[in-house]
Amino acid sequence: MKKIKISIWVLLLSGFTTIYAQENSITFSNVDEIIAVALNKNKDLNTYLLQQQKSVIEYKKDRNYILPTISGTLSYQNNFDLSTTVIPGDAFGQPGETIETQIGEKYNYNAGINLSKTIMDKEARMKAKISEVSTRISQAETEVFKQLLIEQTAFYYYSVLVSKRAVVISKEDLIISDSINKLTINKYNEGLISLSERNQATINRNSVQQSLLSNENIYYQSLTNLKLLLGVGYDYNIELTEDITKFDTNSFSNPVISTDKNLEVSMLHKEQSELAIKKEKQAYLPKLSLNGYFGKQQWSESSGFNSNNDWSNYSFININASIPIFEGFSKKNKLKIAKLDNEIAIQNYQIEQTNATTNDLQLLDEYERNKISLKITHENYKLTKDNTDFALLRYEQGLLSLDAYFKLYDDYLSAENVYLNSLSTVFTQYSTILSRQ
Repeated sequence: MKKIKISIWVLLLSGFTTIYAQENSITFSNVDEIIAVALNKNKDLNTYLLQQQKSVIEYKKDRNYILPTISGTLSYQNNFDLSTTVIPGDAFGQPGETIETQIGEKYNYNAGINLSKTIMDKEARMKAKISEVSTRISQAETEVFKQLLIEQTAFYYYSVLVSKRAVVISKEDLIISDSINKLTINKYNEGLISLSERNQATINRNSVQQSLLSNENIYYQSLTNLKLLLGVGYDYNIELTEDITKFDTNSFSNPVISTDKNLEVSMLHKEQSELAIKKEKQAYLPKLSLNGYFGKQQWSESSGFNSNNDWSNYSFININASIPIFEGFSKKNKLKIAKLDNEIAIQNYQIEQTNATTNDLQLLDEYERNKISLKITHENYKLTKDNTDFALLRYEQGLLSLDAYFKLYDDYLSAENVYLNSLSTVFTQYSTILSRQ
């Protein structure tokens, strides 16, 4: 006797849902409704959106190099000992001699505005461009997560429906197995069959019950994963009303898929690595900056502002040129690293591009074949069930041996297992296709 198994993924994400039928309960009639809720309320997706906002702010920060820096200054200086300057004595009528002179006053006050502005810094300009690509990478990564979120939401949605159908079928099988087991026990008590036949009926009945329990576990596991994906509690009631039997007759839509979002992320990393090379090259170029100070100053022999002593103007403007000559070999090594990173990014993009094309073609081909296979396995399932139902009547009438009935019943369970697995496989691929539309 074969147990019914449905392949599922164990992927957990978080979110929150808002379509309420009643308190602590929600009902979905199709996959589009539950996907809309996941995209609207998923907390992990919200984290990606916050990261996206952060990258935009960081880009604005890196572009600040084009703006001037302005600051106000207010300083106080107490000269304990003024510096001594030696000057020729000719000016004071003492030719041939020198005079030691202290210039200045004990207290010095300054108030003004400092202004600095970068005139030419191509390295900073390139850094801003790299930051701009980072914002696009953040946006692309958000789209990748949305793609994954749609795929996982659809997968768990259909996993619940498939396992729910498997539970219904298993319960029907258990009813039949109970009837066979009771009938077999009666025949054994009447001395019409052997002990081994009676035991076999009980073993078959227990195997069917194990299949039911296994399918119930899969159902509740899928439902729990769906709740985790939507961010609702374990005791929250989710009801899916879509009739999955309509897919038995190959009612899936013909797929048209878009480019995998991961490919765009890989392409942007390649673009960013190319800009990084330019940035390291421009680190060898000179940088020009403008600095200015516009203020007032006051000298005094006593502490504190002297209202009788006017403030004198003190302002200047200068242009600085910074020309890198030698900083060890750090710039050279940084450039080598940037070039290697670029080679890696190019190879990763080419690999991603090849894999995406191959995987997409394989997905569509397998999906079409599995849709046909699903139709066949469903037909076989119905035919073997009809055979089993007819065999049960013949066994009850004494026209068929128990071994012959069990053989037909085992064929039925095998066809049932193949059908449910085929249904699960098609929905797994269908979930991926939905995420790419």
